[in-house]
Amino acid sequence: RSFKFRVSTHGLRSVEHNGGLDNWLLKTADAKLSARAVKVKRELKKKQAA
Repeated sequence: RSFKFRVSTHGLRSVEHNGGLDNWLLKTADAKLSARAVKVKRELKKKQAA
């Protein structure tokens, strides 16, 4: 599934450093994420649990 996020260059480096968007979302606290990103994170957690 594809997602569209607006990310700064520093944010993109952080995502790549953590091994991709999935890993970065799972490691980042919900308070630092946008509402859309939190929704995607919840979907990722559901997929991992299944």
